[in-house]
Amino acid sequence: MFAIGKNRGLSDRKLIEHLKGSSQYQLFCCIFLGPEKLDVKLLWECVDWLYGQMKLTCKNLKLPTPRTKYLQQKEKYFTYMRMRKKHLSLTVKRTRNLLHLLDKLLRLQEKIEDQQRIWVKFPEKFYTKKRVIRKVLTQQKQMFQTKKTVPDRVVSIAKSYVRPII
Repeated sequence: MFAIGKNRGLSDRKLIEHLKGSSQYQLFCCIFLGPEKLDVKLLWECVDWLYGQMKLTCKNLKLPTPRTKYLQQKEKYFTYMRMRKKHLSLTVKRTRNLLHLLDKLLRLQEKIEDQQRIWVKFPEKFYTKKRVIRKVLTQQKQMFQTKKTVPDRVVSIAKSYVRPII
């Protein structure tokens, strides 16, 4: 069981460090920072958020939504997540497909923004989240190609300041 009273007076930075180092805090906060399925889940979060934003943008501008393989990848992702044992070959396949889809979605979103620059004004939160997603994409591509971890790795698009436990 966890004693909340013993951690009174910790600053935000110390709490984040404690979160990174304590599996009990992770369970309490419903965050698991383990390395197993993190890459695929993180990539899917990025793809899902970006596709939703692109769909809303196209709807508001009365443009047709660009063709992507989002729906097929969504079905494959949920099938993958329902599996009890996730084999390395399937994880590599999912990661490769999600990296490709995320790259394509970023390019499509930028194309829509460039073409409709006069009518499109996004809030600052959109651009910060998009920067985090771009950073996730570059980090995940580097990790996929080199099979090594990167420093200051992003593990959540909602909380980009949280780092994995080492």
